[in-house]
Amino acid sequence: MEVGRYSPLTYARDVQVSAQEPQVLYACLSPAARSRDGSLYRSQDLGQTWQRFDHGVQAHSTMMSVGLHPRDPNQVYCTTRGGQVFGTQDGGATWHEYPLPSHVQDVYVVACA
Repeated sequence: MEVGRYSPLTYARDVQVSAQEPQVLYACLSPAARSRDGSLYRSQDLGQTWQRFDHGVQAHSTMMSVGLHPRDPNQVYCTTRGGQVFGTQDGGATWHEYPLPSHVQDVYVVACA
């Protein structure tokens, strides 16, 4: 996907295709499997170009998973290995962090329903 041309983070942990717009891809990127950084990128042209999508999000560990709403393309959620969950309900214009209990560790997947 040559995401390295668009992001300094090139380790992809999860890549999802939008159910409503099949040319739109989302990728969770980090520097390594265990890291202190991560981000969510989006491509609107089947991976030809990429842009950071999670504006204002500060991941403290590897970005692990992205969850796309099956009917609403404006709802996107992502999680870090360390237990952070971020989400947007307005197509990425604003993001919120949803804290999990402090004892939660090693989150690997997020789903949106």
